[in-house]
Amino acid sequence: MVEVGSLRAIARATRGDGVVLVLTFAVTVVFDLITAVAVGVALAVVVALRAVAASGWLDEVPLRSGDRDGDQPAEEQRLLDEHIVAYRFDGPLFFAAAHRFLLELTQVSDVRIVILRMSRISALDATGAGVLGDAITRLEDRGITVLVSGVKA
Repeated sequence: MVEVGSLRAIARATRGDGVVLVLTFAVTVVFDLITAVAVGVALAVVVALRAVAASGWLDEVPLRSGDRDGDQPAEEQRLLDEHIVAYRFDGPLFFAAAHRFLLELTQVSDVRIVILRMSRISALDATGAGVLGDAITRLEDRGITVLVSGVKA
């Protein structure tokens, strides 16, 4: 916070970094350096968690049949697409992002089967697992069968 060049670089880096800088500076002036360091670290953690949470997403993925010859009748593919939907999780599924995934999953309608492809989840905490379990329960309560694939030990 002492070098002008560093202040300019941090202020231009991202909005979150700028907010952390300004608030840490304000706490230093109003309270003391020890409190300011604690507040600055806590704010930086929050900013980092928001960034990590935003990096994960839930994508609907197309269904592919197991037909090796590729000559599946169009009617059969239409029925699959009409009654089955598959989602793939990418990135972390933890407390900061779990609620967003729950909302997306539970808005599924007009299908009989939901497939959750989990092989690309990079991190899963207890809250993420709880929210995932809640989403599965809500879907099953609506009569939708949920299949989970790619779960890592």
